[in-house]
Order: sequence, then C-alpha cells, then structure tokens
Amino acid sequence: MNKLIFLVPIIVVLLCPVAAASESSDPSERFVQGARYMRTAEWASAEQAFLDVLDSWPGHPDVKALLGITRYHLGKYSASKSDLDYALKEGTKYESRVLYYLGMVCSKLGLREKSVDAFDRLLTEFPDSPEAEKIGVPDVLLEPEEPDDDKDKEPERFKFLFIQDISHDTNAPLAHTPEPDTAFFSYLSMKLGLHPAPFYLKTSGMSLVYLDMTNQNLMSAMGGVEGDFNLGESTKLIPGYSYHRLWLDNDKFQKKYRYELLWEQEWEKKHWFTDLRLRYEKKDFEELEKENLDGNHSSAQARLWWKGKSLGPFTRVRIGAYAGRDTAELDYLEYDSVEGSLEIELTFPADITLDLGASFGQRDYSERHPDFGINREDDRFRADALLLIPFSDNFFLRLKGSYISNDSNIRDYTYYQTVYGAGFMLTF
Repeated sequence: MNKLIFLVPIIVVLLCPVAAASESSDPSERFVQGARYMRTAEWASAEQAFLDVLDSWPGHPDVKALLGITRYHLGKYSASKSDLDYALKEGTKYESRVLYYLGMVCSKLGLREKSVDAFDRLLTEFPDSPEAEKIGVPDVLLEPEEPDDDKDKEPERFKFLFIQDISHDTNAPLAHTPEPDTAFFSYLSMKLGLHPAPFYLKTSGMSLVYLDMTNQNLMSAMGGVEGDFNLGESTKLIPGYSYHRLWLDNDKFQKKYRYELLWEQEWEKKHWFTDLRLRYEKKDFEELEKENLDGNHSSAQARLWWKGKSLGPFTRVRIGAYAGRDTAELDYLEYDSVEGSLEIELTFPADITLDLGASFGQRDYSERHPDFGINREDDRFRADALLLIPFSDNFFLRLKGSYISNDSNIRDYTYYQTVYGAGFMLTF
C-alpha cells in the first residue's frame, strides 16, 4: 500500500504532458482542435478552443467565422451574428458557410429581411455550394443538418412588445392652452397565432399621461383579428378587423371599428418591395356632445421600399417613400388630404438602428367652418428620428425626437410642436 502511495506523484507527473498535449497552447493546434470539436458537435469545447485562438490571433476572420457558427449551435444568437458579420466584413475563406449561418441566426432573431438578404447573396455568389443546396430558395429558412427536434415545429405563435418612454413636449395637445409638459408614454401589444389557421388574435393598450396637468391623460385599448395569406412566394394578403376604445381624462371618449386590407409584393430583384393599405373606420364619439365628429374615415396608402445592403459605415440601408389619400365623412368636418413621406433606416455595426422620416401633407376641408365662415386648409409637416440600441435579443434603449407643424389659414389651428425623450423596449 505504501508503495502505491509513493507511485501516485510519479503517475501524475507522467500524465501531465499528455493532458497538456490534449489542450495545446499553440494557436494552430487549438484551431484544429476546435474544428475537430465542431465535427463531433462538442460546441462548448469548440467555443473555448476558438476563444483561446483569438487570444493569440485577435480578430482573425476565419476564427471568427467558426466561432460564430459554433455560437449559433449554442443558442448564443446575438454573439453569433456579431462574429459572422465581422468575418464577412474582414474577409473569410468560409464565406458561403458564414452566409448560410448568418441567414439562420437572423431568422432566429426575427430579422427576416436580413435573413433573406444573406440567403439571397449565398445563392447569387455561391450557387453551387453545399450550403446553397440546403436552401433552395431564399425565402425558405431551413435548419442546418443536425439532429432536428424542431422539424415539425409550428410557426411562431406568440409575439409581445412593450414600450415605455418619458418625453418633453413643447406643445402638450391635451392642455387647454399650448404649453410645455413632460409625458409618460406606455404601449403594450400582444399577437397570438391560431395555427394551423392563417389568423392571429391581436390586442394592445396605450397610455399617455402628462405630469404637469392634473388628471390629463389619454388611454386606449384595442382587440382584433388579422389574417396572413401567402399568394405565392412573393405576394402576401393581410386582412384585418379591430375594435378600439379611447378614454380622455378617465371618461369614455371614442369608439371606432376599423377594417383593413394590406397587400405586400416583393419584386424579382429581391430589393424592391411595395405594399398597398386600404383602411375604413367608423367613429363614434361618446359623452362629448360632439355629434358632428361622428362619421366615417377611409384612406388608401401605397409605399415603395428599397431594402439595400451595406453602404459605407452602415451594415444596412433601407429607403422608402409612400403616398396616401384620406377622406373623412363627418357631419361638418369632411376633408380630403394627400400626403407623401420619405423614410430611411440605417443599421450601424452592433445592430444599432437609426430611423429617419419626414412627411408632407395638405388637408382641404369641403365645408365652411361654422365659426370662421371659410374653408379650412392645412399644410402639415412632420420629421421623426428614432435611435434603437440593443442590449440583448429582447431589450432595447430608445432615443427619439420629433418636430410637427400644422400651418392653417385659420390661425386657431396653427401650431408647432417638438417632442424628445428616451425609453426602452421589450420584445419576445
């Protein structure tokens, strides 16, 4: 027994070189070990191997590429996307594999447009690659070749969104006289899929509370149903119905019934999209003794989008324009308005997104104003900016600013408003 105890340290000394050899500190050997771990689906070991290699070869695009693929399999989707984006930008010999997994990880993160772009580029630049053969068409988001427990998984059934902002408003709309105020804005929406039927149940709620005015708040609630019909690979039809209730100062204010039909079309070049939205609303103002505001409101809006790829420092650029026409058939507030808009979406590295928009419109009222004796005419302008900074897959910081103006031939309806603030967004 004493002899065995004496042999223990000798055995440990003899085995140390073997253990050291299995986890080599040489970056070339660790890279080969990481690739070997990938082939045996030992993803955690592969990740550590590639991280060790990056200590010696910081920023190496091929190592980043395999690390991104490994992290996809570990479910670390945001980190995976960051690694894969870096590998593409710096140039990797695994470009076709990186494009394939970038499409996969963007699909997991709900970034459908980026996912389609990655698959489209894969099919265009590497049409004969094994990865391209797995896809078939870019709109079909397939899982990689691995034990697939989600093969028969249903489409996404539930979506949740919550926004909380605090902002400064230079012209609070709920005040009896225009004055600056600070407001809390809260918004909650949920969407439940009724699969396999192509329908969704929707509900949302909103609260806008001004802090400097006692009991001055606007709240709303909505419930509805929405369809989702694919009329081919590039065409979608989305009908919808919703019921809305609004409260002003905690009293019943308005109810309305909204019917919508949205048609979306993607063109062959995969970077041009159009949609047409038709909307009809029936409004009923309650307990306000303003029956002349009751009536119908119909609108039509057409948009054209160019959803481009990287440009300069931006990883994504999207530019859109739309034109619309609104008609209100109220007791005396009948009007016709035409509006145009330009919208730009810029995506920086780390998925920081900046949305910029500007809209111009003209509204002409068909009846003379009962108090002023002339037909009211308004020129409307609005500019918006929203910076969205992700801290995780589900949590985002929001920084926003808006400028709104309404120039009317009736002085009482002319106003200028600036709103800026910050908040956060949760999404699941």
